[in-house]
Order: sequence, then C-alpha cells, then structure tokens
Amino acid sequence: YSELNSKSAIGNGGFESGAWEPWEAAAGTPKIVYECAWDFSRDGYPSIVRSNKYGAMLGPGDRIEQRITGVASGAAYELWAGIKIDGEYRSAEQFDDIHKNGALDTTPDGGYAVYRDLRYIGQLTEGDWLKYAAVDFGSPGKYDHIALGMTKIFDSVTVEVYLDSLEGERIAAISQEMDYDDVWRYFSTPIPIRAGIHDVYFKIKGPGRLLLSGFKLGHNNFFGNGATMAVQGSQSPIIERGVFRLNWEAKMVKLPFTTKPDETEVVVSFENKSRYFVYLDDIGMWRPDPEES
Repeated sequence: YSELNSKSAIGNGGFESGAWEPWEAAAGTPKIVYECAWDFSRDGYPSIVRSNKYGAMLGPGDRIEQRITGVASGAAYELWAGIKIDGEYRSAEQFDDIHKNGALDTTPDGGYAVYRDLRYIGQLTEGDWLKYAAVDFGSPGKYDHIALGMTKIFDSVTVEVYLDSLEGERIAAISQEMDYDDVWRYFSTPIPIRAGIHDVYFKIKGPGRLLLSGFKLGHNNFFGNGATMAVQGSQSPIIERGVFRLNWEAKMVKLPFTTKPDETEVVVSFENKSRYFVYLDDIGMWRPDPEES
C-alpha cells in the first residue's frame, strides 16, 4: 500500500453521527435524513450503490458550512462531495398519524424495525393508513410523480395516495399483483401536478401486505438552478462550483483550490439554489497526491 498525502480535513463528512456538528446550518432549516444505501436511483438509471445510513437534505435556500482550521498555507487542496437533486423525501417512521390493525414490527428494544439497514413501517395490511403532514408541493406545483420504497410484498395489494384527508382527492394508486421479496425498491407512479402545502395520506387496500421505508416526490424534467459548493478563504475570494446532478454518480464532484500565503483557515459551504431538494453525502477535503497533481 501507499501512504496518502493527507487525510480529510472535513469533520463528519458523511453525517454518520446523525447530528450536524461540526457543520452549521448557515441558512434555512436543513435536515439530516436516514436513508441507507442511497441505491434507489431514478427509474432505469444505473446509479452507484452506497452504504451510508445518513445524508444531508437541503431545502430551497438552505445552506450548511464548516470552518476548517489548520490548513497548509499556499497549498493545493481538493473538495469532493456526493451531490444530487431530487424531490422531497420522508422516511416512513416520520408519520404524523397512523391507524394500524395490529402491532407494528419493532426491534427487540421497541424501536422501529430495520430490514437491510433501513427503518420501516410494517407489516401494512388492508385498512391501515399513514398521514404525513404539511408536504410542500411548490407554487407553482413542481412534482409529477411519487415513489414509495417497498419490499416484502406478498399477495395483491394497493397503496392509495390522498391529499388532505382520507376522503380528499386521490392522486395516485400503486398496485402490485406479484410478490416482491428482494432489496428495497422504489415503486413509482405519475401524479397530477398540484400546488401548495398538503397533508399526504397512504391507505392500504387488498388482501396483501408490505413493508414501507418511505416516499419521495419528483419530476421527470427537473429544471432551473442546482446546488453550489464553495470555499471561502480568510484572505481570498470565494471559489465556487455549480452542480446539477439527478443521481449519485460513480465519481464525486470536485472543487480544486489553493490557499493563499499565510492563510490557515477556510470555510466550506453547500447551498441549495434550486426549487427542489439537494442531497449531500461523503464530503471530504484533501491535499492531492503528488502523482495526481
């Protein structure tokens, strides 16, 4: 093996502590989300498989930053990050209300059950429903499909999706007639574009059963601005790069920069300048290896 030229100067670059420190929320209300693997690519796209349990989710206008001290003066560095743009994601256990016939699966200590490193709600059967409050569909509306993360589907089952109440507008129904007992998978269906903030209800119908890991909203034609990654030195102007990626790519996004003489501190930041959500993971900052410089 060969010794690396430096180790990453970024702390908690994968958000695996489940908390922000040493990151700071510089604008808005960014969230750390529990979504292991991140291998739920958009339909038909061969996305890279990832094994992290947490990531950062930045809503429109959100920005996070981290102050890095002790950097070498007059030295070349590279900031790397996994970045993608997608719709709003909520994990299943973030429900605001639930009706369940019988008990939910749990861990031995009573926590939410886990299958293949993902928390889930289940088993869900006929008549069960969940409510997720105050989901922002945008103004104007910005989503044209919804996707549910599911597995352990046995027998015929349908998940109906309603807005604002169980008697409200039904915007989608995802039906599965065949058993599915494999890795977590997103089952997607179109929805009419709706504007505003709505409560979203999922209702289970049919003789079958399933496990639910969460849901996400999306658009088949994302457009507009994306994310910005930036470095601000104490003695140098900001260096930034715009990013517009719809999936985790095999190669991370890179931003090279060089510190000024006598500069020993920089601030690294990520900002969402889009209408949608920006997801971040695996952030690192290194001195490049001499052979690669």
